[in-house]
Amino acid sequence: MAAVGTRADALGVITSGDVVMQHLRAVGTIPGVLIKRVAARNGPGTGRLLSTLGGRWLHWQAPGSVLLGDGVRCDADGEYLLEDGADPDKWIRVQVAVAHLIPGPVEGLVYLDDRYDNQISGGDYLPGEGWEPITRVRLRNQSPRTLLDLRVWMTDPYDDFDLALGKVFVGPFYKPTAEDHPDVLVWTSVAPAASKNVYVQWTIVDANAWSPNILTALHFRWESL
Repeated sequence: MAAVGTRADALGVITSGDVVMQHLRAVGTIPGVLIKRVAARNGPGTGRLLSTLGGRWLHWQAPGSVLLGDGVRCDADGEYLLEDGADPDKWIRVQVAVAHLIPGPVEGLVYLDDRYDNQISGGDYLPGEGWEPITRVRLRNQSPRTLLDLRVWMTDPYDDFDLALGKVFVGPFYKPTAEDHPDVLVWTSVAPAASKNVYVQWTIVDANAWSPNILTALHFRWESL
């Protein structure tokens, strides 16, 4: 069983205050299980949460996946990491209250949808208005291991906004569009509990046009020992 914070959930995306960004909103579960975080890679759709073997083994199957994840044994109250069977980067973190688990098998559908209240963007601005908003996003290593070769890039182009990334508030800002792009943001290592800042400069193209695409424009990858 993988402990929380030691797999693809090792990197937390922190917005204002000390809040971990929630990319997706989860509706639905099974008795005794609270879904706390959902990897953005799951994408919107309907997943399956299943308990087996007396209700103490939990499994996750992401939307669109054809393979149920390996069971995770939950013998005590606490937080657990569940991964999809085909893609372990499609994970959920759950809080389990063992006394409320129902002897299995029990299955529940989990509906995932985009979440827009995650503070990564603000008002709407046009090019030439004289000021482009800049949002700071902190990438925190939530694992007990050092993360290596952390890379940040973006999806581009979008029709409804312009985006650029930088390591400091005053720039320079770049538009890396792949992990091997020459301008990709790179940190050689991130120690446990340490954070790295990414500054997101963006401009909405059309006046008063909200753009949900900014929620899925940032991409991250890293390695770990």
